[in-house]
Formats: sequence, C-alpha cells, structure tokens
Amino acid sequence: MSLSDFKDVATVLATTIALATFVKGTLEYSKDAAQRRLQILLELRKRFADTPAIQAVRAAIESDDPRALRSVSRNQRVEFAAFFEEVAVMLNSKLITKHLAHSMFGFYAIMADEDAGFWEGI
Repeated sequence: MSLSDFKDVATVLATTIALATFVKGTLEYSKDAAQRRLQILLELRKRFADTPAIQAVRAAIESDDPRALRSVSRNQRVEFAAFFEEVAVMLNSKLITKHLAHSMFGFYAIMADEDAGFWEGI
C-alpha cells in the first residue's frame, strides 16, 4: 500500500467518522429539544391545575351560574389571562403545537373569552 493509498483511506475514514458524529449530534439535539418542550408543557399543566387564582376562574367557568365569573376577583382574572398570554407566546414560538394548546387549554380560553363578565374591569 502506497502513501497515496493510505492517505485516501484515512480521508474516507475521517469523513465517515465526521458524518456519523454529525448525525448523532443532530439526533441528540432533536431528542433534547423534545424533552425540553415536554418539560415546559408539564410545567404549564401543573400551573394550570395548582395555581389558586386559575383554579378560582376554572371553577367559575365550570359552574352552571352564568354570573360566576363576575364574582371572581379582578386579580384572579388577570392572572388567568396572563397564563393564556404565556401559552400564546409558547405557541407562537413553536414550543407547543396549536393542537396541543387547544386540546389542553382551549375550552377554558374560549369560555372566558366569550363571557363578558370575565372582561369586566380588566
């Protein structure tokens, strides 16, 4: 084997290793990004379930009383609206998908938006 042949083999081997490293890095980056998005979604869901102000608005929306949202404090309604602004920012930055945002939070966003009592004083 001549020096030129050895050089060609080494070039092919180095290129193959570089390509394999690039592919592995790209796959790892995609996997990490998906895990970060899942973590963000789980944190959103936890806040939606555990925050007292959001719970108060959710309870009013779920009640049969059409005036229930008027009885919820302004600060609680503002905190509820701010939560949905965060969801919108995450949706616009493509951290969560439109389908996912709608399926997890859409009912409450639509019900609050359509209730004039929710927007009183905000």
